[in-house]
Amino acid sequence: MNKVKILVYHLNTNSEVEAEDIDPGFTQINWKPSISKIFPIDQNKLFFFIFWVFHYVKIFKNPNYSVNIIFDKNEVANRMVIFPLFFKFPFMAKNDLQIGFIDSNPKYQKKGLAKYNLKKVINSNLNKNLWYLTEENNQPSIKLAESCNFKFFAYAEKSIPFGIKPLGRFIIRQKI
Repeated sequence: MNKVKILVYHLNTNSEVEAEDIDPGFTQINWKPSISKIFPIDQNKLFFFIFWVFHYVKIFKNPNYSVNIIFDKNEVANRMVIFPLFFKFPFMAKNDLQIGFIDSNPKYQKKGLAKYNLKKVINSNLNKNLWYLTEENNQPSIKLAESCNFKFFAYAEKSIPFGIKPLGRFIIRQKI
């Protein structure tokens, strides 16, 4: 079985990036968990419950877990999850954040929404180290990261201890 290489991108957010306006019909929110808010709006999935638990039992090593969502009326157009350090990303420092679970509704692709959303994440996390992981064959994701000033940092590999996927971690194999 061929292993897919994971590209690790890094950005130190020391200054704001300009986020071009999007159509005023879209609404962008930054959702944060609370005791009564387990799932982001319209995102009722098991992994969000698991992330909510990680947040409250402090498996996430800082309190900055959140989800940025862009809506077109009541429809999710784009979503990205902001993760603090936890066991999946052992190369991160305690106050670093990783941007992942990026999902663009096919109906809204190529409209600049993911780029707008990522720039909003950058601007709301100034003076932090941000990480962005993608597979080497995911050209749209690579283009998105690089268009927002993320720099290619390393190749990583997904390690799955004892064959248990939920325990998988991303291990840096080659720094660039």
